[in-house]
Amino acid sequence: MIFDDTFGWYKLRCSFFTSVCRRVLNDYFNRHGFVERDVGPIGEILYKKLDLFIEVGYVPESSPNYSLTIILGTDKAKLNKTDLSNGVPFWYLLPNGFFGEKPERFEFESETDLNALLSRTKNDVLENYMKPLWNDRALLKKTIIKFQADMK
Repeated sequence: MIFDDTFGWYKLRCSFFTSVCRRVLNDYFNRHGFVERDVGPIGEILYKKLDLFIEVGYVPESSPNYSLTIILGTDKAKLNKTDLSNGVPFWYLLPNGFFGEKPERFEFESETDLNALLSRTKNDVLENYMKPLWNDRALLKKTIIKFQADMK
């Protein structure tokens, strides 16, 4: 299906998102055994490693100050579609006070903003809060169950 850029949510997509993500994150994820598996309709990237997935995307409705989204989860049955029923978003893993007075620290408007944001996120969030979970599947599954319970 071909989308018309002039109508609906599709015109809110971020044209540079995929290329910047690849430039900043692909080598990092490859070193940890994840490979790019799919690119979604707004440019979000799905990385896979065995039965794990990481989806890096953004909220198009937040344009022009896009909000970054990262979901980590297990995905044995689904190869191309991810959702929060089998994953946990990065913000849930962050300790209280991580955002401080600036919740917008995970927003971007330009390629330069996104490059800086992904570099910080790679060092601060992926390394410290997500990597321990993808290295310990039992802990990841417990965290997903807790997240689901907390969201009800």
